[in-house]
Amino acid sequence: MAQGDATIWSFYQVENRTSLLLSHPRHDRLFKLIVGKAKKDSVVVDVGFGDGYLLKRLSEVFTNIHGVDISESNIAATKKDVPQAIFHLAEDNKLPFNDSSVDVLITSEVLEHMTDLELEETRAEAFRVLKKNGLWISTVPARELLQENTCICPSCGHEFHRWGHKRSWSSEDFSNYFKKTFSSV
Repeated sequence: MAQGDATIWSFYQVENRTSLLLSHPRHDRLFKLIVGKAKKDSVVVDVGFGDGYLLKRLSEVFTNIHGVDISESNIAATKKDVPQAIFHLAEDNKLPFNDSSVDVLITSEVLEHMTDLELEETRAEAFRVLKKNGLWISTVPARELLQENTCICPSCGHEFHRWGHKRSWSSEDFSNYFKKTFSSV
């Protein structure tokens, strides 16, 4: 991901963490799903963990929790709240895990931040690190109208999405993308 993405997320995740409170009910649902499907000794990885709320919930049940993020300052801030987790800085769209070593991979509200190339690299990395029968859980905003949250920098005139979104997903797009992915494995 681009440096601008890390700058945006450092702001939201560190300087304005309360902006992520609305994600907690979604994370509560993901928590229940994961607890219902994964063993207690599972290797669980949350990529783009936001304010760490889901990581904290997962650490109540699982003993091998990892958080991966593009913001060093967010990792530092979240380590204080979730000392049980192991944190990794995402670099070059590579996940810092061995092949077939992850039981549960979470990308909640992450894929909409990716270009086509970044999405393909992420998909390849997910399949590289997931164990056979591993679980990849992902959520994205549905049918987001990107132009509604376009901002313009008053200093340089650069246009950007308020939260750094680069794509919009319909449920059909999401289903078709992953149907193609999983049918090819």
